[in-house]
Amino acid sequence: MAEAARGESEKLVVYLLDDFYQELAPVGRLDIVGALAKRALDYYNGLPEPLRTAQTERNRALALVRYGAVLRTQERLAEGTKVIDEAVKVLGTMRDQGDQSEATTIGLALGLSTQARLASSSGENADAMAINTRAVDAIKPRAIAPDATVAARRTYAETLNYQGFLLGRNDRNEDAVATLDEARKILASIDGLRMEDLSAAALYAEVASWQVQSLVLLDRGDEAKRAGKEGLAVAAKVLEKRPGHMQALRAQALTTSPLVSLLTNEMHLAEALALSDTTLQAWREFVRMDPGNTISWGNLAVGYFNRNAVLDAMGHPAVTAADLRGALELDAQAPPTVQLRRTLSSLAGRLAMLEADRGNRKASDEALATSRRLSDWTVANSRAGSFGAAAFAVAPDVWRTAVLHTQGDDARALELGRSVLPRVEQLSAPDAEQRRLKDIFLRFHLRAMAEAAYLQNDYATADRYMTRIMEVRKEDRPRDMGERREAAMERAFAALARARVNRPEEAQTLVAPALTLERELAPRNVDDPSQRLELATALLAAAVAGLGDPGKQLAEAAALVDQVPPEMKQLGSVRLLRDRIAEERKSLRK
Repeated sequence: MAEAARGESEKLVVYLLDDFYQELAPVGRLDIVGALAKRALDYYNGLPEPLRTAQTERNRALALVRYGAVLRTQERLAEGTKVIDEAVKVLGTMRDQGDQSEATTIGLALGLSTQARLASSSGENADAMAINTRAVDAIKPRAIAPDATVAARRTYAETLNYQGFLLGRNDRNEDAVATLDEARKILASIDGLRMEDLSAAALYAEVASWQVQSLVLLDRGDEAKRAGKEGLAVAAKVLEKRPGHMQALRAQALTTSPLVSLLTNEMHLAEALALSDTTLQAWREFVRMDPGNTISWGNLAVGYFNRNAVLDAMGHPAVTAADLRGALELDAQAPPTVQLRRTLSSLAGRLAMLEADRGNRKASDEALATSRRLSDWTVANSRAGSFGAAAFAVAPDVWRTAVLHTQGDDARALELGRSVLPRVEQLSAPDAEQRRLKDIFLRFHLRAMAEAAYLQNDYATADRYMTRIMEVRKEDRPRDMGERREAAMERAFAALARARVNRPEEAQTLVAPALTLERELAPRNVDDPSQRLELATALLAAAVAGLGDPGKQLAEAAALVDQVPPEMKQLGSVRLLRDRIAEERKSLRK
């Protein structure tokens, strides 16, 4: 009788950690799941050795899987890794010894996928993808069988969903789109998206969101919009049937976020700004319901990051600065985590740059100090020797170099920049995402140094640094229109520097593609004054390089600068561009 009672009790524990989990996840109460899992583990760990069976060990491992997943959402990565590693070892051993039960297979797949999430949260995306591939392989045979259960298919879709995310992070976006297509088919097979299985529908919407991100990066904007529209429609149906459904809210936010970037790249800034409000509202509601979910606090900060790009392009710097300060208030509202403070550190750096451009030196220095404080905390709480720790150890000085230049202190910018450059170049970046981030750091730093050298009439040094940027660009090719526009501005300034060292033909070769791109974009510009400044910059570079009619080009460039919003005209960078154009026009008249 005691043995039977214990068996029934363990069934209840499994129910609490499985079916009850499906009920708690949509309302954001994963803290309850964590507490239940911890109590279950205490129970299993307290069992005398004679009472432990293979089923007991499996149930204990399943509790470890759920507990490890909760620890990961709370960014307790070291604890989570220890818990999940044990779960994967137990379940993997059981399977190797002949246990082919569905419970063990699903538990192993979920354990491996959580292990991959923990690795990714530590910045190890290549390792994470290798681990998650094992998760997909573990569940796939059971999930694609003719008699596959809903639980097996849902687990398979979950592992495919995360595999698609990781493929994107490893710059394999074509593979990501195909993998996520497979996940959508599996989820649609559960109930035909008739909203009878809300968990499957909400996961379907989230899968669509990651597909949107990869399609945007592949510059397949129309497909991204179609996938986004479908995913948002499914999320809306879930929320209509169950208001506040957490995964549907998450899908809504994850889908609108890349669409904001797409609309920004397409120069539909008013639409992008309105959609960014939807993103922030969804994440705000998410963290209100589940304040302990540190990943979502980090995603909320990323939402502000994307919104800042829209506001910056619109040419209203005072509004942009206020929005950045609003984002930095998250630090006092959210649990302190590496993901959140890493993003906030970058936002503070942006604020320092903007205030320097507005001529507010005191506010710029204060923002720079905030960025350094957040970076220092991030480094101290990152895994020693990791790319993230090394990158954010050098980040404050990268920002300071750029801010010094923006403040007009070009000699100090060059002095600091030269000492920092080797530290950036020596960053070890083993996977694709880390290499991309390193290249962004390097190009940003070199550009600030090149501009500082140019303003000191040290054109040879400016040319040398811009040549290095062109070399980095060969390895880090633009992925979407936003990156293509950024690369065009790098080429335009490189052409200016090359022309100043009396190599006009090479300067013309550099600027020609940039001018062509900006010419093509101009008729499609809906409400983006920043693109007018880009075209003006390309026209200036072409005039200096001798590509075309300099008189007409400079007159057009001056007219474009005059068209930007009044507040934008007062920025130091815009005044500098206007003065350069005026100087070239004056020299033509001599």
